[in-house]
Amino acid sequence: MISRKNELRVDLCVDCHNELGNTTRDMENEILMNHKGCYERILNFFMDYQGRNLPSLNGHFQLNPDPNYLYRGSVELYQSQIIEGMVCPKCKRNPKHTKLGMLTKHHVFKSAIFGKNGKNDIIIYLCRDCHSDLEILITKMEMLILEKHKSAYTDLFKDFMAPKERDRLSQTKALWPEEVKI
Repeated sequence: MISRKNELRVDLCVDCHNELGNTTRDMENEILMNHKGCYERILNFFMDYQGRNLPSLNGHFQLNPDPNYLYRGSVELYQSQIIEGMVCPKCKRNPKHTKLGMLTKHHVFKSAIFGKNGKNDIIIYLCRDCHSDLEILITKMEMLILEKHKSAYTDLFKDFMAPKERDRLSQTKALWPEEVKI
């Protein structure tokens, strides 16, 4: 969930807290699914960036939704370097000279959001350092996307806190004596 200053604090039981968390995560995933193209664009942006520090996304990166997005094959541009030389395609270092000592798998389209079916299970191998930097950029990108949908969090919370029909039914049911036959 996006954390905001001065947000309303409400004590919830563990079950309600978990239900609200799951509902929020589902909403966020639905929003991010509509921005699938951003995940490929952030990979290209990261791979093409030549600076030493992580770049800022502000003004350099389009976060427009694209629900009809089709994968453009960016990974294949970088993947051949890995297979041939077993080096990180970003920093060009042999993974033996990195902290982990091997390349790590990065799912271009997060499996938690897009699943692991064939068309979404596109992987690029990076050294641990570059992989961590890319994940930081992806998190920033996701926060910028979700920030545009602040009102959805408020609406979701209001809907969640509103008395539910099932609660009203269970309360009504409890008022009827067991002997009453309809």
